[in-house]
Amino acid sequence: MDAIIELKSRGLKVTLYPFILMDVPEGNSLPSPYDGSSQPVYPWRGRITCYPAIGESGSADQTADGASQIVSFTGTSSAENFSISGSGVNWLGGDQRYRHMILHYAHLAMAAGGVDGFVIGSEMVAITKVRDDGNGFPFVDDLKILAQDCRNVMGANTKLTYAADWSEYFGYHPQDGSGDVYFHLDDLWAHPAIDAVGIDNYMPLSDWRDEDLSAANPDGFRIQNDVTALQGQIEGGEGFDWYYANNADRKKRVRTTITDGSGKPWVYRYKDLRSWWQNDHYNRIGGIEVGSKTAWTPQVKPIWFTEFGCPAVDKGSNQPNVFPDPKSSENAFPYFSSKNRDDLAQRAYLKAHLEHWSGSANSPRMIDLDNSYIWTWDARPSPAFPENLGIWSDGINWRTGHWVNGRLGTAPIGELIAAILSDHGFFKYDVSRVEGVITGFIQNEPTSARTILEPLLNLYQIDVSESQDGLVFTTRTRKSQKPAIIKALVDNAQNPLMSHKRAQESELANEVHINSVAPEQEYTPSIAYSRRLSRGSQRHERLALSGAIEAQSAGVLADQWLQDHWASQESVEFTLPISEAQLEIGDRLVFEAPADFLAPKGQYDITQIEDEKKRTISAKRVVSGIASSEEATSSPTKSSDVSAAFSPDIEFLDLPIISGDDASNWARAAGYAKPWVPITLSSSVSTSGFTPRVNLISPATMGKLATDLLNGAEGRWDYKNKIIVDLPFGELQSVTTEQLLAGANIAAIQSNSGVYEIIQFEEALEIASHQWQLSKLLRGQVGTEDASESGAIVGARFVLINDAVTSLGLNTGEMANVLNWQIFAASRASESIPLIPFAGGERANTPLSPAHIRAKRIDSGIMLDWIRRSRYNADSWLGTDVPLDEDELTFRIDICSSGSIIRSVDVSGTSYLYEAADEITDFGVNQTQIEVEIRQLGGYIASGVARKAILSL
Repeated sequence: MDAIIELKSRGLKVTLYPFILMDVPEGNSLPSPYDGSSQPVYPWRGRITCYPAIGESGSADQTADGASQIVSFTGTSSAENFSISGSGVNWLGGDQRYRHMILHYAHLAMAAGGVDGFVIGSEMVAITKVRDDGNGFPFVDDLKILAQDCRNVMGANTKLTYAADWSEYFGYHPQDGSGDVYFHLDDLWAHPAIDAVGIDNYMPLSDWRDEDLSAANPDGFRIQNDVTALQGQIEGGEGFDWYYANNADRKKRVRTTITDGSGKPWVYRYKDLRSWWQNDHYNRIGGIEVGSKTAWTPQVKPIWFTEFGCPAVDKGSNQPNVFPDPKSSENAFPYFSSKNRDDLAQRAYLKAHLEHWSGSANSPRMIDLDNSYIWTWDARPSPAFPENLGIWSDGINWRTGHWVNGRLGTAPIGELIAAILSDHGFFKYDVSRVEGVITGFIQNEPTSARTILEPLLNLYQIDVSESQDGLVFTTRTRKSQKPAIIKALVDNAQNPLMSHKRAQESELANEVHINSVAPEQEYTPSIAYSRRLSRGSQRHERLALSGAIEAQSAGVLADQWLQDHWASQESVEFTLPISEAQLEIGDRLVFEAPADFLAPKGQYDITQIEDEKKRTISAKRVVSGIASSEEATSSPTKSSDVSAAFSPDIEFLDLPIISGDDASNWARAAGYAKPWVPITLSSSVSTSGFTPRVNLISPATMGKLATDLLNGAEGRWDYKNKIIVDLPFGELQSVTTEQLLAGANIAAIQSNSGVYEIIQFEEALEIASHQWQLSKLLRGQVGTEDASESGAIVGARFVLINDAVTSLGLNTGEMANVLNWQIFAASRASESIPLIPFAGGERANTPLSPAHIRAKRIDSGIMLDWIRRSRYNADSWLGTDVPLDEDELTFRIDICSSGSIIRSVDVSGTSYLYEAADEITDFGVNQTQIEVEIRQLGGYIASGVARKAILSL
């Protein structure tokens, strides 16, 4: 009521459209009318029918019991069961069935001051077809009575209708082989209380397949979302000219012409609104028209599209009536859809309808567009809906659903190009062959149209050619065109028969980064990535766009751009006779050359034509219908914060000194998020008073082990073990032995002890998407042999050490002390994740274990000696001693027996005499071997890493 009052106060007309939602949860024990099992989960109201359903064994259809079930469903409530008191509605008793619901809403509307239109029911497809034992349609009869009751309540100023499904409005054709045809709703449409024919219009407007990108679409579509072609299917195509008899025919595109054999094919054409509306209707029994027409009077009542719309998903216009809803048994995507989001599919569908019915096709005003309604505009506030799943769980369906809010402000790329050209004084152009949508675009400063357009044309793979009518823009990877077949070439004595060029792999980008802003992340900077599985190129391409693209859609663009980038680096040049004048720039070609000529494979687009006595043609290879890795997942989050999708993967690393002599430089952090946004890290000794410390500018190449890592060899190549790691982002690459020894391919793996083992790898091979195998390893580097001995299990953290792994900049007093770290998006401090406690700098200040422990029995006892190691600048090959990394050179020697310490001694220097008397005291007899642990003692970290050894004497 409040909504009605508010809308009317704004001068808007209001149509109230109540309909049934089926609250049938999973695990219900309700018997299904269709197969006797439990009822489908949260089904469509169009499934409501008699029990058993039409066509089922023992069906109540065409029986008195069926009519009785209809009465039980509708109930007997009347207007007298309600009264309006001020701004409220009183219920005075009676049942609470279908009539009660509709009459209740009618009274609520009147209590709110009345409405302009009212819908008495919608899409009750199955129940309107149920017949009684006299071959009548009892629910249709009840709707007539209900319409009159609503008229009595609401008066003459409220227009009434029933919203029939697009498969229901025009008649009922029993699938029993009888040939019967019933215009079963005609009595309702003709009833004086009904003002219009209501249709929920979700009729298909396309039959697009990805295969149409390598051939001509049979319905004349130049691109998938071709508005002109969509308009041609409103009164043509599937449901008008032809139909698919079954799913097998649909897959094979075997089309059957719609005909009735009596000159009235419109009887079976659900799309032929015009013929249905303009003609008298005659039922057919056994395929023969009865002598008298139905109650329908042609052209008297207008048609309302009580709903019309299309899901914002790939190939949405193939099957606009389906919708994504994982909790519902009706969950579905359109025929042949990739399930990727496609806002242009929805926009083109709506534009086609609105333009078609706003023109001459709607004469004489058959469709009342003033009372036609796009499905769906949601009254819930954006962006809280769809972002906030904690309040509205159906927000997850928004990305590929029918919702138009959050999309109508976006710009189709074709329209954006047109606006830019018009702003710069260009008015002769054709952008009807352009695909793609962008949320927003910014022109920062005055510049030329070409400068503005080039980034758009590059990113969206758009070619520009010139025709007599001006510039023609075409998305080359998304166009449908029958290729011209080139079977013969002109022999050019001065040049090869065909020049075939291909760029070197090393010149091509194997990874692309798209920099934009993400509208679902409050328009903060975002980076989308795509990477090609190639070892021949290490180049990265960065595409900067002054615009807003939803993160997952940007990922699709990145995939498409990279594949097109590799394909288009292959080009050909050849000569044709001047008689081949029909070929134009932009035309697509395939080659079927003679057997003695090696014809290039694939399809090529003409990029240049030089006409003299012959036609010299240049063409580049194209890959149409490029696939993308996106899945129809949702980015909303359950948090109450509408922008709380910020959920980075952060790892704090307490690393040893890998290079240099600054211990404070090796307490580091690495982060990854999708979409990527720069991340700020702040610290505090408590839970308040945080100080910003460092920004993570780039995402780290980090992941997790996919297999266990056993302990490995120290100081020599580990050929036995291989590391399998899953990486959500980035790539790894093989290096030469010389590069490895010079410091390449360093990574940290969190061992079972919690300490990070530093490893290097010479060979990297991608064995599956985002999964890498690393081999020819150096283990336990820079003093992490203790971590190597521990090994690591599946799921252990892996971090490639590169510039993205950022130093925290700890001061001396902070090292080895726990600080609380706050992590938030650099551009929006309100977005953070729970505090992370971390103490860094400990490992970098921990003395390394000694090396090369030796033991020798002499007359006075056992002489132990070893070689000290240094954390600083100790990797010289000059043969000089390594520098001291502690003020005092002190080692602790533990004499052990089966792992238990029996004597502990601190010594200065790198040797120790274990005197014979001490040995007898400790063991009673001289030993044939000795077990020791030796570690260096430090000033900052008291006890270094121990070196354990069992030495023969």
